[in-house]
Amino acid sequence: MADPNGMEAASSAPPVAAVPAGWYPDLRAGGLRWWDGAARTDQTSPDISPAEVSAAEEADDRPHAKLADWIGGTLLGVVFPRGGLVAASYYTSKGGRRVRCGWYIAAVSALTYLIRVADLFSNYSAPGTPS
Repeated sequence: MADPNGMEAASSAPPVAAVPAGWYPDLRAGGLRWWDGAARTDQTSPDISPAEVSAAEEADDRPHAKLADWIGGTLLGVVFPRGGLVAASYYTSKGGRRVRCGWYIAAVSALTYLIRVADLFSNYSAPGTPS
């Protein structure tokens, strides 16, 4: 019995019908091949390039997800500035519209960190000086 990748399935594997229809890697020919839920078809497609994926993400218009990125990033940057900096580097590495959100999270995190450090030093008095 074959699976969507064109490999022979083991006898203990679940039935092939359990695999949903969709595009799967074609390990023999490269690219992608359509699996109709029962068998591989003759429909093939080249692999999707990172540029195409980036363009698809750029066209993604889900305002609620974007708002969640901004709010979550702000909260993370204020509550846990180091975590905010990690999130900021993740967002800026993704490219597209997320870069601006990443820089915003970095700025919030850095500002929060500086405020906390300034607060620590404002309560510090040098040894030998009256408090």
